[in-house]
Amino acid sequence: MTKTNAVDLGTRVGSNRHVRIPSEIVTETLALLGKRGSGKSHAGTIITEDILEAGMSVVVIDPLDCWWGLRSSKDGRQEGYPIVVFGGEHADVPLNETSGRTLAALLVEQHIPAILSLRHFSKSAMKRFVADFCEELYRLKGKKVNREPLHVMIDEADMFCPQRVMGEDARVTGSIDNLVRRGRSSGIGVTLITQRAAVINKDVLTQTEVLFAFRMTGPQDKKAIKDWIENNADSDRQREILTSLAKLPIGQAWVWSPGWLNLLEEVKIRDRRTFDSSFTPKVGEERRSPKKLADVDLDAISESLAGAIEEAVANDPKILKRKVAELSRELEKAKGNGSATAGNMDQEALQRAVDTAIEKRDEDWNSAISLCVANAQTRKAETQASISKAFSIVDVIFEDLAIVGPSPVRQSPTLTTHDNVAAPTKSGGGAAFGGTERKIQSTKNIPGLGRCPAAILSVIASFPNGCTKRQFSFLSGYVLNGSSMKAGLSCLRSQDLIEARGELFFATQAAHDQFGPFPPKPTGIESQEYWLSKLGKCPWEFMQEFIAVYPIALTKAQLGERTAYVENGSSMKAGLSRLRSLYLINEGTDMRASEELFD
Repeated sequence: MTKTNAVDLGTRVGSNRHVRIPSEIVTETLALLGKRGSGKSHAGTIITEDILEAGMSVVVIDPLDCWWGLRSSKDGRQEGYPIVVFGGEHADVPLNETSGRTLAALLVEQHIPAILSLRHFSKSAMKRFVADFCEELYRLKGKKVNREPLHVMIDEADMFCPQRVMGEDARVTGSIDNLVRRGRSSGIGVTLITQRAAVINKDVLTQTEVLFAFRMTGPQDKKAIKDWIENNADSDRQREILTSLAKLPIGQAWVWSPGWLNLLEEVKIRDRRTFDSSFTPKVGEERRSPKKLADVDLDAISESLAGAIEEAVANDPKILKRKVAELSRELEKAKGNGSATAGNMDQEALQRAVDTAIEKRDEDWNSAISLCVANAQTRKAETQASISKAFSIVDVIFEDLAIVGPSPVRQSPTLTTHDNVAAPTKSGGGAAFGGTERKIQSTKNIPGLGRCPAAILSVIASFPNGCTKRQFSFLSGYVLNGSSMKAGLSCLRSQDLIEARGELFFATQAAHDQFGPFPPKPTGIESQEYWLSKLGKCPWEFMQEFIAVYPIALTKAQLGERTAYVENGSSMKAGLSRLRSLYLINEGTDMRASEELFD
């Protein structure tokens, strides 16, 4: 494998001209976005190959344990790159969830390229490890002696910097935001790789210099791309890109760098030079294993890591406390031997011992205080996560009641969200679209009808194919079986303005003739955004997933994996019940979004 001074991405679609990016990419920020299997991790691999070819360092944060193939050649018969694998099934060195800071120090000081495989950690442990690692990396790279270029590849980046920042997400998101936003001056570059453009943090995403847009079909994911490009291309170019995303072949992407490279090309990503350890074998096909891996200097690494661990142990508050206690006992024993014994002691040595004991005691107190603060912050984050989960259940209950106006005020546990459009806030579903009060469907000021009948009629009339009682109750903002709802329906029936056909209600021709036209029901993406704005946290998250995979159906188990909700938990049941009651998803075990949302 030969040295290179640029990253060869592949060839421009429609020609044999290669598209290359300067080696300065090592300190720039990139985003690789696309649905599963579209080729984004493959692109991350070929970028990593060329950075290693240039003799520069890379650290890969690998939650899936699928990057270790960089150690072998494409056919598995020759050596690949001497990049050390920490953790996972192919580990050179085991990885502990508490060693993030120690490992950051080792990699920065020794300039060691590494893959950090986190597959064996829980999600919470992954987030804590990445937060520790990135915080320490940013701190150490701030020193002049550590300014050598280093690129950090973060696979499944939405896990570590999500759009909805809650509980323990705040710390890890902040640590990555620091690397992306401020790391370049310290020699740090970052690549974010995700299959869910809609749910990665937009404050972080907007800081990237180069965007790779692979195949994606979900409307919310495509909207995230649209938000990124709308200020950097004319409307015709935008339309060309957005309409092509759903049809892009595997391994093909739009590569866009409007500021740094002034580049916009559709690129066929080149083949990788190393072993494809992320390859998924077909049914009946045997998984290949490489015959040869590149050697790494494990003795030097183990020695350095052992020294770092020894230093960490030496500074451990519990160990320091024991040392202070032992020294204090020795001093007390010396005092108890009487004036004759004390008189024979070296007074300077005794004073040094006393000073050392006091210094150690103060260090121990400071360490203990820091440890208490850290533990308190951890407990606070856990409590915030529990409270937030409880809020999601309460939101569903309040939606079922279809309360008019703002939900009761609840003090939010100092959580921050950065959602631009669709994320519901703690004060009610509609607050995401501005203000703290629930928004209701646009209504006409109808002479002769009160506020409630006018609101109900406006909603029903906007549904030409009929509207359920639960739907127009929810959208009009009146309690499903409350006195206002009953009086409003009675008023409309008495004037022959609505009619019921089974479970569906329709506005009569008389209503359209007398009071029309009525505000139309939102359609397409506007319809999706409209309904999302009405939902609480839990059903909002579920609906995002149903929209993203449409027309594919999801089971409860699959939905739980995508959202981290327990498959048969109360939040799962309540959220799905809410979506079914509003006819936003179908009944049954295989659930999919209503086709009306895509009209």
